[in-house]
Amino acid sequence: MSPPLATPPPPPPATWPRLALLACVALGTLYCSGAPVNRSSRTLVSVGGGYAQAIDNRYNCGGDVTRSETQLQSGGSAEVVHEDEAGWVAGVEVAAQRSDVRELRAAGQIALEGSSEKSLASYWQRAAAVRMGWDFAHFGIDGGANFYMDGNEVKPYLAVRGGAIHGGFYADAQLGQRHPLWDPTLLSAGVHFRDERFRAGVSLASIVRRVLSHGTASGAVTTESYSWASAKIDTDPALIGYAELWPQSNAGIRLTGIGADTWGATVSLILALGSDSEPAERNWRGQATPLPDAPPAAATPAAATPSTR
Repeated sequence: MSPPLATPPPPPPATWPRLALLACVALGTLYCSGAPVNRSSRTLVSVGGGYAQAIDNRYNCGGDVTRSETQLQSGGSAEVVHEDEAGWVAGVEVAAQRSDVRELRAAGQIALEGSSEKSLASYWQRAAAVRMGWDFAHFGIDGGANFYMDGNEVKPYLAVRGGAIHGGFYADAQLGQRHPLWDPTLLSAGVHFRDERFRAGVSLASIVRRVLSHGTASGAVTTESYSWASAKIDTDPALIGYAELWPQSNAGIRLTGIGADTWGATVSLILALGSDSEPAERNWRGQATPLPDAPPAAATPAAATPSTR
């Protein structure tokens, strides 16, 4: 008589359903954390401009610079961002930038050099960006895309932040450019502070700048293609800092500086439209209450009446 067949072990549980359940629980936890408290719907309109230097160094396998290009960039941008009381944020931006080629090097030697009065070559870049996100009580996330009209290129953007994001200190991490032409961030992590009248932050970043590359042929400048330029190999380390001052609840100014070989600075004016984000001032005026009627004056005794002598 043959022994009974062994019962096969049950198949292991599928992984994807468990991951999906975990993701749902995580999203539910974020949703239950609540939207920001006492936040009013408003629309922020900002216009700004900046000035920057871009360096495009090319290296060989031994780490030596084979060719180099230096450009100075200037231009402006306009952005509209809506913050809803429910917690979501959406924004669009358009920007234009002019670049002047100042120097071309080959094998460490200057091949062509321009001046402040006359550059070797000039060109314009145009870009647009869209983004959308959500702010919870102590966590925020937003993402979007940058569209570069010259060169037909699209790049993603993503940022996450956690802490007292509606008033206090918080940290964030960013992948890609929040502003398509003025933010050179490739990857960054920073610490920030925010209150009703003042905001500031500093980040350690890896940066690149978008440029139209040039070369030389028979002593003339040649145009190549758009690329992401850096002074170091692949990317440049940088320190990015900003300060934002709101002298009034509906008007602010923002200054941003980038410390690196490919340095830059921008200034933006911000106008807030919509509900005031600050709490209403306390009303100290009280309601007037009528005083009680004065008692009737007592009659003066006859003896106390003065007499004429």
